[in-house]
Amino acid sequence: MTTKAEDVLESVLDVKPELDEFMGGVVNVINALSPTIPMLSIIATLINEIFTINEKAQFNKKISESIINRIASVDPTIKFLISRAKCDENFRDLRQQRSFIRFQDSLRKIKVFAEEYEACMRDLSFTMTIVFDEQRRIDNDSSNDILAEMVK
Repeated sequence: MTTKAEDVLESVLDVKPELDEFMGGVVNVINALSPTIPMLSIIATLINEIFTINEKAQFNKKISESIINRIASVDPTIKFLISRAKCDENFRDLRQQRSFIRFQDSLRKIKVFAEEYEACMRDLSFTMTIVFDEQRRIDNDSSNDILAEMVK
């Protein structure tokens, strides 16, 4: 029987190769577009920092995984930008620049949220509560299994 923590860890490890591939795509986009849109390098840095926070997270694995999945969903857009890199005049459009700035702000907020959540969980010592709740669930499952065996 696996615990929730093991399941979450396994799912995070399953996502890791995709994240590495995604970051490779981001680097390619930055190399192609950095003269045109310098803020892409800021966005890529923020994404990388969010991935790092997720890897180091102790308490918010499930929330971090959800956020990472949303960020990784940007991958098709990054590939689209790579294909359009030759038409860099389109990237000078003011609407697109505003959208990139909003995206950058969203990533900053996600990063701050993940850091604050992790710090709060650490400060409140929720580790023990989480461990006790998980152990209580395991003990309850074990007791139910023993009772089921006794009834047979």
